Amino acid sequence: MPTSLKVMGAMLWVSGRGRVITRDPDGKVQLVANMVMDVTERKNAEQQVQLLLRESTHRSKNLLAVVQAVASQTAHGLTTLAEFQDKFGERLRALAASQDLLVQGGRHGAAIEELLKQQLAPFADRGVGFELNGPQVMLSASVAQTLGLALHELAINATKYGAWSLPEGSVEQWQSFEGVK
Repeated sequence: MPTSLKVMGAMLWVSGRGRVITRDPDGKVQLVANMVMDVTERKNAEQQVQLLLRESTHRSKNLLAVVQAVASQTAHGLTTLAEFQDKFGERLRALAASQDLLVQGGRHGAAIEELLKQQLAPFADRGVGFELNGPQVMLSASVAQTLGLALHELAINATKYGAWSLPEGSVEQWQSFEGVK
């Protein structure tokens, strides 16, 4: 079992093994061979894995809570299972797109431009017009998740009732985020 010790101000993890080489006639140990190995790198790697597993578990639980809320919200007002499956599937795909960006961005979150591109790509395939311009902004995980779903809902509404329901309709995205943190 590794143990930690402080050597010249630095914490090291070491693991040792020993073997009795000789004993006196009464059985008392006379000579022991011992080997101690520095396992600091391995221990640090194990701690990093544990940290990542805790973070993954935390994000998974948050994501499941979002999925549950999306399912509940989707079911509201629908009358058929087919309607629910269609709308819920679209929302899950939008949520998955946001998650992909978050995994790519790691601790830094997701770039708003990439989030917009991913969320609007399915609508571009339908021939709708949009233009992206604005500052480079990084979004935290929770903001990217929420904004991704909101963008999806706005795009759905634009195709049904708004600018994208007309052949000449287009949407121009964000201009400025002055004062937004």
